[in-house]
Amino acid sequence: MLLTLTERFADLPVPYITVYKTGVAQLRVQLDSPAEFEAWRAVLEVPTDAVALQRHAGGGWLEAKTVFAGVTVDLTGHGIAAVAS
Repeated sequence: MLLTLTERFADLPVPYITVYKTGVAQLRVQLDSPAEFEAWRAVLEVPTDAVALQRHAGGGWLEAKTVFAGVTVDLTGHGIAAVAS
């Protein structure tokens, strides 16, 4: 699955990737900015209404889940400095 991603989408921003295998395989793709998140969201065909804004301590990140090649992908985009309540 990782090989498929890197071959098909070689021009995507480089993420920090964590692989989990506790029952069901899951891939966490963490990106440094909303723009990088958007590039990945688009190629993974995650609908915009499936994106959530998570808030924490004056900042935040974007998060979405999808399935790619049978594996659950948890996509996060960080770098949102301040989020109004």
